[in-house]
Amino acid sequence: MADGRPVYSEWNDEIHSREVTAYKELPLLLGFDYGLTPACVVCQVTPRGTLNVLAELWGKDMGIRSFALDMVKPFMAMNYPGFSIQACGDPAGMSRSQTDEKSCFMELAECGIACAPASTNAFLGRREAVAKYLTRLVDGRPTFQLDPSCDMLRRGFNGRYQYRRLQVVGAERFKDIPDKNDFSHLHDALQYACLYSQTMNNSTEWSKKIEYPKQSGIV
Repeated sequence: MADGRPVYSEWNDEIHSREVTAYKELPLLLGFDYGLTPACVVCQVTPRGTLNVLAELWGKDMGIRSFALDMVKPFMAMNYPGFSIQACGDPAGMSRSQTDEKSCFMELAECGIACAPASTNAFLGRREAVAKYLTRLVDGRPTFQLDPSCDMLRRGFNGRYQYRRLQVVGAERFKDIPDKNDFSHLHDALQYACLYSQTMNNSTEWSKKIEYPKQSGIV
């Protein structure tokens, strides 16, 4: 049972969780979080500006190259063949490894996934990018929809992605940043996707089919 405060008070499971379907004519957006517990969310922004979260992928004790080659690419090839792809991730992934001088973005590019850095990895900015989708309505419907198949993200929204309670006497107090746990990695990936999607000038840009060069797209 969660022993903390949920990160998103804006979340409403009854209205934000519903089955969604990908539109073939629109590009998909992949959000990545790095580290040895890598995570990826598969999203799509509709012309009306709704963010549909279609799928989640995560691994343990594996680097970004193995994650991309063994999990992400096979999943995308099986479930979304022929879709146009954009990808973004934690800008900290620009740092080069001391062993082979490659960054996470370089590793993904070599795997055939062209990935751009999100505008920031500051927590407040990341959280607010998601909250912006959670609190907006278009034609009376929420602009954030999470497919129920995304079990870890959904459980995170429902309290497992949380600010840990501080063990102090008196009024309840909580940490300023969320706990790092199994649920946080996917939520970090989602935050980068939301940040990146909001850098677009307007939602209609997402209705254009975006084709990467052959060496840069997911092949």
